[in-house]
Amino acid sequence: MDKIIFREIQRFRSTIFMYIVSFFFLFILFIFGYGIITQLVFHKPFGNNPMPDAGLIITGGFTIIIATTLFLIFFLGNLEIIITPEGLFYKYFPFISNLYYS
Repeated sequence: MDKIIFREIQRFRSTIFMYIVSFFFLFILFIFGYGIITQLVFHKPFGNNPMPDAGLIITGGFTIIIATTLFLIFFLGNLEIIITPEGLFYKYFPFISNLYYS
């Protein structure tokens, strides 16, 4: 890639989109955090048919990990396009991390 004719980086961080993603992320954290604290600290069952403490911790942990991963993908994701005389190159971080020829 000697001479770059065109280069563009697009980020998917519109304000309303980030508010919506942040709201759902915080909602999930709040619900599982409240459930774990209610059941483990105050020894009150969380919900009408509560799951065992170990199940609540495992389910809450996996849900929080998945929600955090999705939040980071939305926040850090970007598309980079480079046009050179050799062709069109693109990179879609975090899924495609090297420039690929198209």
